[in-house]
Amino acid sequence: MVPPERQRLSPLLTPSAWESLRGLIQDPDAPRWTHQLGDRVQAEDLPYVEAFRAAMSQRAPWRPDEPPPWILAWFQSQQNRCEHLREATRGGRLDWSAIPTLSRADLIRRPERFIAEDEPFDRLMVYETTGTTGPPLPAPSHPRTQAQAHALLEHALRQHGVHFTPRRGEVAVITLAAQRATWTFPTAFVVWDHALLAKVNLHPEDWDGGLLQAKRFLERAQPQVITTSPVALAELLRLDPDIHPKAITSTATALSPALRDAARARYGCPVIDWYSCTETSAIAYSSPVASEEGALICLPSDLFVEVIDEAGRPLPAGELGELCVSGGRNPFLPFLRYRTGDHARWAPAPEGAADPFPRLWDLQGRASVDLRDALGRPVGPVDLQNLLRRVAAFVQHELVQRADGAVHLTIERMPAGHVDEAALGAGLSALFGALPITVEVIEPRDDGRKRIPWRRET
Repeated sequence: MVPPERQRLSPLLTPSAWESLRGLIQDPDAPRWTHQLGDRVQAEDLPYVEAFRAAMSQRAPWRPDEPPPWILAWFQSQQNRCEHLREATRGGRLDWSAIPTLSRADLIRRPERFIAEDEPFDRLMVYETTGTTGPPLPAPSHPRTQAQAHALLEHALRQHGVHFTPRRGEVAVITLAAQRATWTFPTAFVVWDHALLAKVNLHPEDWDGGLLQAKRFLERAQPQVITTSPVALAELLRLDPDIHPKAITSTATALSPALRDAARARYGCPVIDWYSCTETSAIAYSSPVASEEGALICLPSDLFVEVIDEAGRPLPAGELGELCVSGGRNPFLPFLRYRTGDHARWAPAPEGAADPFPRLWDLQGRASVDLRDALGRPVGPVDLQNLLRRVAAFVQHELVQRADGAVHLTIERMPAGHVDEAALGAGLSALFGALPITVEVIEPRDDGRKRIPWRRET
């Protein structure tokens, strides 16, 4: 029998699938699991996921400087779903570039203006963004949205020539973190035949037997796909388990060519740079074609991606601007010209390309930053973000580590929000050790731009 709590989290979990999941939970080398998570997918969601998969093969390519008919139709259908959309369509606006953009800061300050009012809130899920490229944001989502994200991964794997075959009882995916504190959990996904997934943390304190235990766990699990970040990927290479993934995806911050090549050489599989935001889901993936090395290809999804200037006007191919996303993949958060805070140039697909969707070049905003404590050990942005969210109500921040190691944090407090400066200084000292640390608390700078949250001077 499936325990009631597990059945609540995974309504379609079968007794046989539960036995497989329980085996992973009780693996002798499993980490200390800190969280229970389920896919929350119900039978009514499965046709939507299958329709999404089918639509991906039928969607026509588009240009970021010209909204396609399907996004205009979607826009017209959304007019009364929330306060923001009602305002955006007031006066019967037809000029796409005249529609006001919105930013992460807007969502943080007034989230109720952007959440759809006509969705049943008993299906609401809330994910808090990590804040590695901006302030943390509680992002509402739907189980169907998360299940559809599996189809996006499947597409990227196919384009890289990966035959992905998730099966019940086998570990399909392991998500790797490498930070001082994070949730760790095992689960099963019904849209992958109840194949297993686990998130584990490559930090010694998460394993009773240290990282050698983590190595044994990974070797026994033998996941088909590793999803990770550049920091955790570097830790995986140091640990060097004998695993044979079919593919590795890296997200959160930019993947350097050197790290990509090292992982590719060690594991003999594609290493895919995956561009995604928690609030929007996946947007683009790195090209499998050597001649397009460095390009990210927009996924054939239901998101329209623009590159815009500061005034919100679409830019032509080749010009650097901010990435702006519109679409309704997330029924609770229908995005209309949402500024991601990241910047790139766009280009059309080369003639005859297997994947004909636009390319994004020179993506900026997700750079991996090498912050160090007084002893030269790495300090992870996620650990810093965990500290900030504990002691400060803020909109945005910028942390700079000078060439001499000194740390300066500028933090924009929420309107009427409290920042515990003493706790913030003490927490930074605990992370960075005996380095000079200064904290500056300011009022929000309401210019709609996302700050560079972490930076190291050389």
